Amino acid sequence: MKQNYTCESASPLLDYTGAWVPQVGDVPGSSNASSSVRMVSKSNGDSVSFNFTGTGIWIYPATNTPHGSYDVFLDGTPQRFEPSTGPTDINAPLFQASNLQAIPHVLSIHNTEASGSSYLDLAFVTWEERDKYGNATSISTQGDEDDSSSMSWHPFDMWMSETEVVAPGPNAGVGAPSISLIVHTANYSGAWMQYNFSANTVSIYGNVGPKQGPYSVLLQYVLDNGVTTDDADSSYELPDEMFFNASFPVNRTKVLLFHATNINASRTTTLKLTNHPDKQGDSVSIDYSVLARYVTSISSDGVQSSFPTRHGRFYYRSFAHVRPCVGRTVLPSKTAQSKTHPAAKDQCLPGSPGETWSAVSGE
Repeated sequence: MKQNYTCESASPLLDYTGAWVPQVGDVPGSSNASSSVRMVSKSNGDSVSFNFTGTGIWIYPATNTPHGSYDVFLDGTPQRFEPSTGPTDINAPLFQASNLQAIPHVLSIHNTEASGSSYLDLAFVTWEERDKYGNATSISTQGDEDDSSSMSWHPFDMWMSETEVVAPGPNAGVGAPSISLIVHTANYSGAWMQYNFSANTVSIYGNVGPKQGPYSVLLQYVLDNGVTTDDADSSYELPDEMFFNASFPVNRTKVLLFHATNINASRTTTLKLTNHPDKQGDSVSIDYSVLARYVTSISSDGVQSSFPTRHGRFYYRSFAHVRPCVGRTVLPSKTAQSKTHPAAKDQCLPGSPGETWSAVSGE
């Protein structure tokens, strides 16, 4: 069973080197017209890298303007793209690869020609994941808001709960109300958030911007006696502590801050996200999570058929009344009863289903 994930160009999961510059606002002729930020390179030697575990990847530009030459390295194997071989169709990616082994991969793009009007730009990255053994028949998904009882904040008085009002997106429909987002923010060194969950995949969303800074994420399994360990399951090894930086020239909300897969869903996993400011005032802001659990009939995979009943606010994914989309077909408009989940994007890969998310309350 396969599942697609997307991160925008402002995500800390993308590592930029060189003189990349963010540009805000809709871009005429854009292949991602609803995106309000893109990263632009006009310097030879600029690069961006992305680590992922999965079976496919698609790198999308923001415009269909002819680009200069650029090199793409996937797991060290180079491929050169000249202006005549780069994307010209408005929906075409800068690079795509499929049918990869379901293992960790490293992809990087290098600007090799930036002269005159030529440049390289990036809007978002979509990658495809698969369940560990390739025998799942469906996917159960759920998300927790930052006021969920599954998230705890330490020390408690170092975290501030802030409300942000976000304008409705371009697909919201006429008269759609603004959305109020509650995020937890800390600007103290060592302040940390703990999130306990049972799932195969976890994603954490939050803010990036000039006042955001470095942070780390550590995943550990929880033993029956409550002790955390890195070595609880050799079949589902967790990564070492990872470090990221949410500093970005412009403020962005609902950005993917962390993602991990191949976690044993039959065990309780604890995620610890810690603030490591470079300078006074650097913050980390956390909004919500998205979890995925692969459903299979083989018990040795450690996967349950569905998530247990949860208390507090969370999101569930619904495929009802949503037609499959091809290319960049937009999601259906929001209604008074159902709103598009913040993590949802306005594009789908060819052949993948469109999705909506609805907010509900646990009983």
